[in-house]
Amino acid sequence: MKCYICVFVCFKTKAVHIEIVRDLTSEAFIAALKGFIGRRGKPAEIYSDCGTNFIAAVRELKRVVASLTKDELVNKFFADESIRWKFNPPAAPHFGGLWEATIKSAKLHLKRTIGKQILTYEEFLTLIIQIEACLNSLPLCQISEDPSEPSVLRSDHFIIGTALTTIPEKNLFDEKISSLKRWKPTQQYFRVFGNGGPVSISPIFNVAINGKNRNKMLN
Repeated sequence: MKCYICVFVCFKTKAVHIEIVRDLTSEAFIAALKGFIGRRGKPAEIYSDCGTNFIAAVRELKRVVASLTKDELVNKFFADESIRWKFNPPAAPHFGGLWEATIKSAKLHLKRTIGKQILTYEEFLTLIIQIEACLNSLPLCQISEDPSEPSVLRSDHFIIGTALTTIPEKNLFDEKISSLKRWKPTQQYFRVFGNGGPVSISPIFNVAINGKNRNKMLN
């Protein structure tokens, strides 16, 4: 089964939220947006690429994003929820630097950890959630070398009020994994990812959000 990823990035806190979508329809996008709102809160504004700076292989992404702005179903949802959708100026791709950096980071390490392996939907979902947690664990400022200094501020502090934690994974590279233990490859993929640093996923919808206030957006 082929699926896509919708990446949301907060302009204020750099918090990352990732949703999996099964296709490129407006219904799939609205479902992903509802999933985001249900867990993170409703944003006041959503920003995305205008599409005219896409070329060649990603031209289809431009068409999809552009079509969403003319879709009656999408426009009605945005109007009903009082959400404003804004686009980058065509000649100013740097406007989307924040989400582009997140995408690049996730995409690089996702490819590095999975390679050509095919995961089940549940395995991929688990890995994506863990990758999201890693991205939200990145420091928002320079880390002090003084051990007496308080812990550095990170995006996850704005999401749950403290640092996100994951269950430590053991090394499984030397272990033969049977088809009955499909969860172990995912465990190993995340171990590689966690040791390699931040990640990047090629999303079909790359958007950034601007909330009415921090508590409203990330509750």
